[in-house]
Amino acid sequence: GTVFFFFSPHTVTSGDIVFIFSGQLHSIEQKAVLAMVYENIIFKPSLLKSSGYDFCSDNFLKLLFSGRLEISPVINSTSQKEIQSLIEKIDILQIEKPYGYQLGIKGKLFEIMSELVKTCAHSRTNSENSKILDKLKVVLTYISKNYQNPISIEEISAQCFYSKSYFMKFFKESMGV
Repeated sequence: GTVFFFFSPHTVTSGDIVFIFSGQLHSIEQKAVLAMVYENIIFKPSLLKSSGYDFCSDNFLKLLFSGRLEISPVINSTSQKEIQSLIEKIDILQIEKPYGYQLGIKGKLFEIMSELVKTCAHSRTNSENSKILDKLKVVLTYISKNYQNPISIEEISAQCFYSKSYFMKFFKESMGV
């Protein structure tokens, strides 16, 4: 089948792992005569954050979840088997629910994030960062020209051609809030 990630098609085959983070535009298309079976693992990134300063969260996880550290959405590399094994272990923990299973699941999620950062991640290119900066300049210019009047999120998001909800996510992530 095909997974579309921000309108870019990615062919997937049996056993491939697809990572889509919150807010990332995506869709799935199966071939006419074949069925696609998939499993979702959904969790809040805050699950992996500890209270106080957290080196790993600040230097890796925040970058990964905000898109500033990118991974290919389709994992079919050498790390695929390792990640698949970790997902299977999460499934077993979720089914059997031994005492403290939540800690085990959290640990496996950290291992998956570590594997993604180690083998699949790369920093955004200067052109990608420049697109973000260009959007932020549009927003800040609009605010500076209109600060004397009430400004709504709808008005600002329209300047970027974003929906209100996508703009709020974009702005928070871009500003590190």
